[in-house]
Amino acid sequence: MLDSIVKVITGKVKLRGATDGTLIGNTGDSLKVTTSGDVVIGSLFSYAGLINMAASTLDNPMLLISNPSNSGKTLIFLRLAVNTTSTNQSTYFNIWANPTVTSNGTSVTINRRQVGGAATSVALAYTLPTTSGGLLLAEFYNAINTNTEELILPARTITLLPGNKLLLTGQSSQNNRTAVVTLVWEELSI
Repeated sequence: MLDSIVKVITGKVKLRGATDGTLIGNTGDSLKVTTSGDVVIGSLFSYAGLINMAASTLDNPMLLISNPSNSGKTLIFLRLAVNTTSTNQSTYFNIWANPTVTSNGTSVTINRRQVGGAATSVALAYTLPTTSGGLLLAEFYNAINTNTEELILPARTITLLPGNKLLLTGQSSQNNRTAVVTLVWEELSI
């Protein structure tokens, strides 16, 4: 849509909300367009890894993403893809907002998506946290896993403001099954 309004952009730009004129992004942020045509203002980050779903009878907390209250950034989730490494099993995956966290779990590395860039993520990421409760935002069920990647979060449908957390949980029909998880997000100055 942007290309139908603006034909050439050079330098830095300011984007404002259509209804209230609110400035979108920091005036120092560069406007970027990804290869898929998405307009990106902030910096891109990701987590990718293997996470165990230990018990088949539980909704296993797998990945916790936290946006610290003093971050000054909004996290906008662009992609969440999950898969399991075994066939002939059913799997459930859920996305929760602001669960009660008893233990963060194991801290994991967050990767820059701008290779060679200097940006550092404000987010904190942990695998296998101990949690309870929260607000269910999305759920996904795959009856028979055929080792095909499953995209369970459409781009830009969940944002995480400072002081909030996002949790991915999973349940397999068999104990000790490994999930392959990729989560990509943009961090936008507020």
